[in-house]
Amino acid sequence: MKIVSQNFNAWCPVTDLRFSKKIKLFAEYIGNKYPNRAEVALICIQEFIAGKNGKYLAELESAFDACYDVITPPNFNEIEHSKSLINVILIRKDLDYNVIKFNSCLPNRVCYVRVFFDYLPTPLRIMNIYAVQTVRFPSHAASWYITKRKEQKEDLWNSVLREAKKCTEPLLICGDMQEDSKSGMHIKQLTEIGFKEKNGGFFPTVKNDLFEAIPNIDHFLYNPAAWENFYPVSFEHDGNLLDELSDHILLAAVSA
Repeated sequence: MKIVSQNFNAWCPVTDLRFSKKIKLFAEYIGNKYPNRAEVALICIQEFIAGKNGKYLAELESAFDACYDVITPPNFNEIEHSKSLINVILIRKDLDYNVIKFNSCLPNRVCYVRVFFDYLPTPLRIMNIYAVQTVRFPSHAASWYITKRKEQKEDLWNSVLREAKKCTEPLLICGDMQEDSKSGMHIKQLTEIGFKEKNGGFFPTVKNDLFEAIPNIDHFLYNPAAWENFYPVSFEHDGNLLDELSDHILLAAVSA
């Protein structure tokens, strides 16, 4: 069983490729990489955009031959805010699941689901997050803007950490966390309550000048229950779409 994660880099594209073409490119690549679609249970996407009247969400579902349900944050109106960056989770249609409402200051940046697998007695919760970038600000950014962004970053992480601490079911937190495994303060807080990641998370996941010093900002972090029941027997980091789809690599966790 595979779970895939990819940052789409929607508003800072690495090429002039239109968004519709990016969707098709991604779906074709996943289809060729994993021809047995039944083994890819979930696909987590960060930095997606819905498009006018949900145009790109519909194209995403169609590109995967309607084999997946397209889940968006339930407490964010992506149709009204069609150009806002959102997180999306694709769930294979044969799987049962619940969409979990997640209260945070930035509801578009968290997509949270609970998925049931026939062969396991316990469901898996997957929280797909896109943290707030505070590594660098534009030179013209006002002080109030910088302060607000930093506050939003902490508020969002506080919400994630509260949920991580109280959750007793298997929980996988994945996505673009804007910090690395070694020096990231919030990832450290997750590890202190028992979260683990395969290979320690020490591999580059992004290629740009903003994160040259800390290039591993995309992660899969498992709480103790998820580590026990959904142990990642292997972990893939695929850079074949770098500079074509995004400046982030594709990640895939393979569970036993």
